[in-house]
Amino acid sequence: MSRWTGPTVMIVASLFTLVLMAGCSRADGSRKVKIVWAIYGGDTLLPIFLSTIQDFETKHPNIEVEPLQIPGNYYQKITVMLAGRTPPDVFWMGQSFAEFAARGNFLDLSDRIIVDPDIDLGEYHPKVVTWYSFGGKQYGIPYGVDVQFIVYNKSAFREAGLPYPKDGWTLDEFLHAAKELTIDRDGDGRIDQYGFRGVLPEAMWGAQFVALDGSRAMCNEPEMVQWANFMLDLRYKWKAAPPSPTDVPETEEMLTYIIFRQGKAAMIRQQTFNISHLREKCAEVDWDVVSNPIVPGRPRAHWASSAAFLVAADTKHPDEAWLFAKHLLGDRFQMVMTSESLPSNRRVAQRMVDENILKPENLQSVVDAANFLHPYPRIPNLNELLGLWTIATEKVFQAYGTSRWEPPEKAFEEAARRINETIAKRKRGGGRE
Repeated sequence: MSRWTGPTVMIVASLFTLVLMAGCSRADGSRKVKIVWAIYGGDTLLPIFLSTIQDFETKHPNIEVEPLQIPGNYYQKITVMLAGRTPPDVFWMGQSFAEFAARGNFLDLSDRIIVDPDIDLGEYHPKVVTWYSFGGKQYGIPYGVDVQFIVYNKSAFREAGLPYPKDGWTLDEFLHAAKELTIDRDGDGRIDQYGFRGVLPEAMWGAQFVALDGSRAMCNEPEMVQWANFMLDLRYKWKAAPPSPTDVPETEEMLTYIIFRQGKAAMIRQQTFNISHLREKCAEVDWDVVSNPIVPGRPRAHWASSAAFLVAADTKHPDEAWLFAKHLLGDRFQMVMTSESLPSNRRVAQRMVDENILKPENLQSVVDAANFLHPYPRIPNLNELLGLWTIATEKVFQAYGTSRWEPPEKAFEEAARRINETIAKRKRGGGRE
């Protein structure tokens, strides 16, 4: 994995100048085709994106790619552009893909992908490819996958006399380690080091909040209640995790790095895009990664998401836009983007492991986790339903110990009722599922 840092204003300006100097005309006087590429995030990834444009334009001098940086409120701004029929030609899309696909916002690339000699679908995880399929049409292929896993402090394990966790470990082994690593060093009655900080994914229990086809709520089923009760017990019965919620605001992510660096948590839950930050912010910590533990009787599972650059249905240059979108599936782009995601191409992902000389040592664990992906369903109303589910989890976890607290059975039953009502209303209104 490579680690890129934010450029200075001068460097950014210079790079932009290099990209835009090509203009709209070729040396022979003919016009270039210009396509707009919407890119997400701030200046950290900007050098990668601009370098990618330069590489593409060198190979295709008849095409100019204009970067359109959208640092915040990405989906909202893209929605406005699409509604005004002024979309970028190529733009990023994550787990909200189905919501946009249902509106007909993407160009169907099925035939192009099937016949393209440069694309071998067999190199990609089949589930990852299906994430960008809707209504029998293939709108693209993701360049990256985001996977959850556990990061642990090796020094903390050594000091506690515990063996390092290994991929395939059980929930009981995780719980034993979390308890043993929860320490009050000075005997003042306050915990100085928690065994774990974060939330294990409900997928480990075989639970999901809504059916894969979006037809009904599933958050009130026994597996989901078991997950919630385990997380509550981990915090309040065994006191092996801090009582406050740990997976909400962005400031919490930064706080997690500080806590891990200071030795206040021996294990933390992280995701692929956190690895580059861990390397920078926890450089002095002897850390490694391990897969999620296995719940007895349940399959291995890792929550996951993905990222792709798709072509707008209203693009005036479909051939050139597809050529650029295909460029973003190349080995070079997937490798430089490993600071943010796991390559979706399994061959490139293995290359990332083979060439890695940095932490984590067990980077293979992250690649192997992609064999057990458990993403949220790709359904048009995902964000709306997720909002209802989030309200329920806040009642269970964030409101614990207050008058607003509700036990999982009650909160999840109410969430299921509201989710089912929302699904039924959408169907009555003719919405696509």
